[in-house]
Amino acid sequence: MKDLVEGVCPVMLAHGTPLRRARLFNSTIQMQLHSESHQASEETVAHARVYAQSALESEGDAEPASTRCVVSMVRRFHDALG
Repeated sequence: MKDLVEGVCPVMLAHGTPLRRARLFNSTIQMQLHSESHQASEETVAHARVYAQSALESEGDAEPASTRCVVSMVRRFHDALG
């Protein structure tokens, strides 16, 4: 699954709509947090940044609202590593 996602991410960054990019990176973050035992790596934090930017660029209200929660969670799990 990770190989499939890694193959899709560059294409989605180049050609995906902001909402589709946000949803892809939200799913990627959830997958990574699960595989990292809820300790967010630098890669997961980077994906959270792309997710936040994409969500803010989308036109709906739902994505930016949930983005704050997801990004806060990722930062908290990342801080747990230090």
